[in-house]
Amino acid sequence: MRFNRVLLGLLPSMNKRPVRVNGGVGYIAEVLENTDVEYEVFDMLLDRTYAKLKQAVKRYNPDLLAFNMFTVYFRKNYGLLEQLKVDFPKIPILIGGPHISTMKERVLLDCSAIDFGIVREGENAILELVRGDVEKSIGGLIYRGEQGEVEFNEGRSIVDLDSVAFPKYNKFKLERYVDHAIPLSTSRGCPYNCIFCTVGSVMGKQIRFKNAQNVVDEIEYWVEAGYRDFCIDDDNFTFDSTRVFEICDEIDRRGIKHVEFRPHNGVRADRTSLEMFRRMKEVGFNYIQVAVESGSDKVLKSLRKGESIQQIEQCIKDATEVGMEVQLGFVVGAPSETWSDLMNSIELAGKYEVWRADFLNLIPFPGTELFEWVRNNGHFLEEPEKYLNRDIDYDEPLFETALLSKEERREITRITNRLNKKLRYNAALRKLKRYGYFGGVIAFVFATDLFQKSYGQKRFVRYLSDKVRRRLSKS
Repeated sequence: MRFNRVLLGLLPSMNKRPVRVNGGVGYIAEVLENTDVEYEVFDMLLDRTYAKLKQAVKRYNPDLLAFNMFTVYFRKNYGLLEQLKVDFPKIPILIGGPHISTMKERVLLDCSAIDFGIVREGENAILELVRGDVEKSIGGLIYRGEQGEVEFNEGRSIVDLDSVAFPKYNKFKLERYVDHAIPLSTSRGCPYNCIFCTVGSVMGKQIRFKNAQNVVDEIEYWVEAGYRDFCIDDDNFTFDSTRVFEICDEIDRRGIKHVEFRPHNGVRADRTSLEMFRRMKEVGFNYIQVAVESGSDKVLKSLRKGESIQQIEQCIKDATEVGMEVQLGFVVGAPSETWSDLMNSIELAGKYEVWRADFLNLIPFPGTELFEWVRNNGHFLEEPEKYLNRDIDYDEPLFETALLSKEERREITRITNRLNKKLRYNAALRKLKRYGYFGGVIAFVFATDLFQKSYGQKRFVRYLSDKVRRRLSKS
């Protein structure tokens, strides 16, 4: 082996406690575990200071530092890595994750402390690197040549998802994350062309799946370990309807009961049906998020969403009909969007008995068509170098258009925040109406921003709330 001891870490990408464990890093850890490479895990979202990271490196004495890195906070993280290189000059640094997958060679050119980068899926590439394969033979690897020049081996073949072991998180501190749910990744890739999304550049355009048996093997493992809640990280969980039914049938066949699945990244409306939702609900899919984006067909077309309002409304009707808790996701600030279009979105959000409807200002991320459009038209209100190096605030517009000013965007945020609070209150009241006045008080508290913030950052509040909500759903 070229590398025998790896410190596997996550670099900061927010200034708050992480909701759940990172599944992508979990897969890399599992590769190392199954290759008999010694490793430890250090999540800087949990232990934020450089002093703690330095202490961990000094204590563990690895011969490779491997970090997952997002684009948010990238400059701060470059500085952190450069300090690491000063303090531990003999330990190579490897970067994987969304930032390197999007920016590629630019990352090593901008940060001299980084020795290697792995683009897109890392399971096979890191295995080849740690065992000592010749660098130029490792597909997807970015590295420094003999003269210090940055080299990139393009053409990494995609990973067969049924060939990689699912994460067991043996060296992760699961008890420290806010959400007690286990993340499941049952597919990767996205063939669509939404102008604001980075999934295609980070995970590839070709969509591929785990088979149903593999998916349920993972679920069964965690159920036997005492876990009952699962978050599905897929960007296209319902893309293959046949596989969705197969997963549901396999869950039933194995007698797995009293579990809950939450596809929190959203599903496409054109890849769902009433029959599908009914079957999903039977095995524990009590919640669904629909990636609506807009209540205007014109805006959906400008976003290259490839869906219609008719399909979206049918999806919402189907999900509410079977009794799912429905969350709607909208974006604000599409290039062609007007005030009238946003009113259509607000009308759509209030039309159905949904649990919530989030309206998020679009974030222009590098590598997207939206980013290039905003830059080419000079619409930035804040330069990317600045907003990509602080916590992302989806309530604050980062660009404006000729059709929507900054102040109009801010007013939309105020309107939609009030709407969302009303939706949360009405949804909770529907669950609690049997309790009369007391139920109304609880619904009021649930709808407040303070409670929602606590739910997002306090593990006990989230655990207790989810437990009560599931009990009410069954009664």
